[in-house]
Amino acid sequence: MQPVALVLAAGQSRRMGQPKQLLPWRGVPLVRYVAEQASTVIDRVVVVTGAYARQVEKALNGIEISVVHNSSFQEGLGTSIRAGTEYVVAQLPDTTHLLVLLADQPAADPTYLRQCLEAAATHPTQLIATAYPDGRAGVPAVYPHAYFPQLLQLGGDAGGGQLLKEGGAALHLLHPQREMYDIDTPDDYRRYHEGD
Repeated sequence: MQPVALVLAAGQSRRMGQPKQLLPWRGVPLVRYVAEQASTVIDRVVVVTGAYARQVEKALNGIEISVVHNSSFQEGLGTSIRAGTEYVVAQLPDTTHLLVLLADQPAADPTYLRQCLEAAATHPTQLIATAYPDGRAGVPAVYPHAYFPQLLQLGGDAGGGQLLKEGGAALHLLHPQREMYDIDTPDDYRRYHEGD
């Protein structure tokens, strides 16, 4: 298995009111923290930037990762997955799986990311997704190579969630031991930053 981690960090942080990718988390910018967590598990990490691209790239200085700019970031999350997948297909053609996670998901620690990859190795043709309490299947998620053509067609805000929703028997859900939260608002940041 030759996985690549795709960290989506292109958002405009409208609900936060400031670049959430750059919020301090355990002494480093949030995007760096998440990228470093992924780097401990996967050798090849690609961060997709969009809004605040220069600041995000600066925050990632010194980490052995690749950075891809999504010039269509304003159109939604799907365009970031598409941009990252385009890069992987062109530059890392031996990639067998994409582990997709968000730059505002610090709870996606190495233990859970390893669990995702172990599930992908056990079920190599299945979509691996995180089960949320509301019944949704979401990220972190692992997409096998057979799904890359569909990822290359994504656009708008749907992201890869539609593929997970339609996964049916091809979907393998993981139930994390800890809450898999996003940092979307100032209240989220206060709640989780203080409690982490």
